[in-house]
Amino acid sequence: MKTGKLGLIGSKVAPWAVILSLLVVSRIEPEPVGQPVQIPPMGERDRYYGIQIPEPGILWMVGSGGKIIRSEDNGETWAIQDTPTTLNLMSIAAWDKDNAVVVGNTGLAMLTTDGGQTWEKRDTPLSRIANKLIRVRIIPDTDKLIAVGILGKVLLSEDRGNTWNQQYFYYDFSFFEERFNDLAGGVRRVNQDVIRRGRFSRDIVFHDIAIRGECEWMVIGEFGYLLHTKDCGYNWRELRPAYDSLHSIKFRDKDNGVLVGGSATILVTSDGGENWEQLDPEGEPTSHLYDVEWVDKIQTWVATGEGGLVIKSDASGEEWTSELVVEGKGPWFIDLEPHGEDIYITGEDNGVLTVGSGEWVELPRTSQN
Repeated sequence: MKTGKLGLIGSKVAPWAVILSLLVVSRIEPEPVGQPVQIPPMGERDRYYGIQIPEPGILWMVGSGGKIIRSEDNGETWAIQDTPTTLNLMSIAAWDKDNAVVVGNTGLAMLTTDGGQTWEKRDTPLSRIANKLIRVRIIPDTDKLIAVGILGKVLLSEDRGNTWNQQYFYYDFSFFEERFNDLAGGVRRVNQDVIRRGRFSRDIVFHDIAIRGECEWMVIGEFGYLLHTKDCGYNWRELRPAYDSLHSIKFRDKDNGVLVGGSATILVTSDGGENWEQLDPEGEPTSHLYDVEWVDKIQTWVATGEGGLVIKSDASGEEWTSELVVEGKGPWFIDLEPHGEDIYITGEDNGVLTVGSGEWVELPRTSQN
């Protein structure tokens, strides 16, 4: 069958026509339909690990995926703040409504000086193995902070989170003993190079720190260990008041404090932490306790952890009772922040507990306009 000239031309032109038509179509920009998807401040899969109330009405929360949210109306509405990370953020410490520091996974530290409009990363000392930071606290009336975490991390910043230095080292004393030289008069000396090579990152997780003074701190962590320094970390005294991991420590004055931890561990002290007495909570049991706070306005200790439970005690800390604040769901809670007679709670669920009445109100998941 013969092909005419017109058919031959058409067969040659047709592919180019298709290409040209595709180029034209590719330049057509479809009009958006509907409203853009709004990311909720508190999504169903969000988990918040830290909360701070630097001033009345101002709340900050930090959590999974690098998320930071802020409320300026006591938690009625929330705004998501831009951050330069998607790593989990574990803790926040704030001096006021403008200045705060956040710490989290992989040794992350960030600071803001403008109320969270911008967050900037800062370097921290890193291990080659792991570097998660779990808690950060401000030394009152100073520009100093202390952050603690895994592998024996105890980091001090003296300039509001701009620079950080490790304050705790684990020394292998057998390493030193092999290298000490007895000099005249029985004096033992070791040079700085030996000191540097004889200190190691300790395989222990530190969960919290109590600030007893500008240079007096108590650090708690795994396996029931408590480390106490009175000289900003140059020397440490090690105690082991329990065998379960310790998660939170608070003092209501210079003498009286409470420790909580795994397997419903509760310890109290009345002598500034020199001695600790272990107690058992009464009522409905809970497996792990993650945080404890002193609510000064109503003179009550409050602790929480797994199972949607909150336990309370009077100022003595000797007798504790528990109550289920979230029926049915049994979420875990990890951080408490007192505010007057109320206490804000974060974790798998987030809400406000009126301590005296036991009323629980879940924080709304709405955005600021």
